[in-house]
Amino acid sequence: PLLPKNLPNLVRSVGVPEALRGEVWQRMTGASGQQEEIVETYRILITKESPDDKVILRDIHRTFPAHDFFKESGGVGQESLYRIAKAYSVYDSEIGYCQGQSFLIAALLLQMPEEQAFGVLVKIMHNHGLRDMFRENFEQLQLRLYQLDRLIEATMPDLWNHFSECGIEAHMYASQWFLTVFTAKFPLFLVMRVLDLFLLEGFQAVFQVALAILKVSKRELLEQDFEGLMKYYRVNIPKTYRNNDNSHHLMQVATKQIKLKKLKKYEKDWLRIKAEERAKEDPVLRLERE
Repeated sequence: PLLPKNLPNLVRSVGVPEALRGEVWQRMTGASGQQEEIVETYRILITKESPDDKVILRDIHRTFPAHDFFKESGGVGQESLYRIAKAYSVYDSEIGYCQGQSFLIAALLLQMPEEQAFGVLVKIMHNHGLRDMFRENFEQLQLRLYQLDRLIEATMPDLWNHFSECGIEAHMYASQWFLTVFTAKFPLFLVMRVLDLFLLEGFQAVFQVALAILKVSKRELLEQDFEGLMKYYRVNIPKTYRNNDNSHHLMQVATKQIKLKKLKKYEKDWLRIKAEERAKEDPVLRLERE
């Protein structure tokens, strides 16, 4: 569908207005043009059994447990969440249900009805490259983390050196950022703004927000040792952004100050490194892996 010309600027500067978000997200992902077939498919999928049932049920109770819509066991929110997660795991059996996916589904459910949320989820997984993150031993995730490392090294060398000295690697704090698009652990106001940007720019948005978090917290991060850093990521960062002004400032930094240079070059470098590793690998091991 054709989107208004000024939409990208508006999304970057102020985000999508709360009242319009459900409708705009459906338009941005192209799900709104396939309403009937999505509803039809969804109705069939929810009648089927999912091999991921146990994992889904365990995750549902941990998803936004303080939010009124989701806190009641067996309530409307949890039931909708369960049905969408189950339907997607049947729809995409190669990936199935991925841990943490319930947070993304919950964010969609807060903006639109159940069937539409399922349609947008399918589009995000397939057209925005999120499902690739979970395939082939998480290789796409490894690539993104490598790119993030190089970006930190290029733009914040002091922080990069500090992380190296402390033994902090990107996967220790940023895996979840990429796999759940910041929907887990962060307050909803920020989650919605990040998703606005992600639907517009794909994984570029995740890099921008990740680098903005590091840039804004750099002074504190440089003062921590390994334990302190891990705690800072787990506790301080999500807590900081419970304050709407801090969240707003973070998105301003992400969209106005963070420039992503050489992403393509870093991707080529990573592919070359992987190819060299594979060439050295025992052919029997390689066969088994493939």
